[in-house]
Amino acid sequence: MPSGTTLNVTPAGAVGLSASNAGQITANGITENLTAATTTGALAQSGSRIIFDGSTLRTTATTTATSASEIGLRATGSGSRIDATGSSITMGPPNGTTTASNMTGAIAEAGTAITLTNTFLQMLGGGNGLNNRGIVATGLGSTIGISGGGVSTASRGAIAVMAEGGGIINIGNAAAISTTGVQNTVGPIGSHGLFATGSGSQMVGSDISISTSGLLASAARAENGGSIFLMATAINTSSTASADTDPSSAARVLSGGFIELRNSTITTTGQRGNGISVQDQSHPSSIRRFPCQEPERLPL
Repeated sequence: MPSGTTLNVTPAGAVGLSASNAGQITANGITENLTAATTTGALAQSGSRIIFDGSTLRTTATTTATSASEIGLRATGSGSRIDATGSSITMGPPNGTTTASNMTGAIAEAGTAITLTNTFLQMLGGGNGLNNRGIVATGLGSTIGISGGGVSTASRGAIAVMAEGGGIINIGNAAAISTTGVQNTVGPIGSHGLFATGSGSQMVGSDISISTSGLLASAARAENGGSIFLMATAINTSSTASADTDPSSAARVLSGGFIELRNSTITTTGQRGNGISVQDQSHPSSIRRFPCQEPERLPL
């Protein structure tokens, strides 16, 4: 696709870039505008690949209804992958205050891969948007690599980076992860920075920063068998909690989760904002923190 191309993705449910059956699309230096609900910027499926370097993907829809459930990048079907270098992804109506919900910035599912290098992903959606997720690796064999750049979210229960169901995520090279939204109204679910849940779900972060500021948000949270390994990571949270039974924390594990911190720093300033929190005696949850060698990075 020629550099300088602009794609306006419409109507509802449309896909801007769609590669399938081991095909490949190179879309460098382009602009994609998501103008309708449930649209997807790039979809790689059934063993295909999309290269999205130096490009811009953004929501241009301006209402709650027309921006709902949009997806930026999606890889699905074993062997499919999307690679983006030096690109920007902005989800949600451009004014930043209009409510938008159920959006996803980038998702690798069902044994696929996404790599983001020096790429910035911003999830808008206003202060009352619900269930927006920045980056998600879901399912066994799904992997995401984040090198440099950053991920930010701003709405309720908006998780920045999530590994679930056996997904694996590597983060490094000074990538910045931040959330500012408060908790979701159901659950409640905080706007966590890193969230690993489900057996085999793992994150490895080295030389990164994580910040949170919303009610019930934890910078790193692992549960239900999920694991997070952090090396040379700066965690800064001003998040608060309404009760001691569910504190916001820099590092929080429960229900069989595991977090390991090496050569990292933690700063917490919020009321009931714990540095380290472990919960659920009936499950082997734990956090280890010590200066030592860098943990082995998981392969992509």
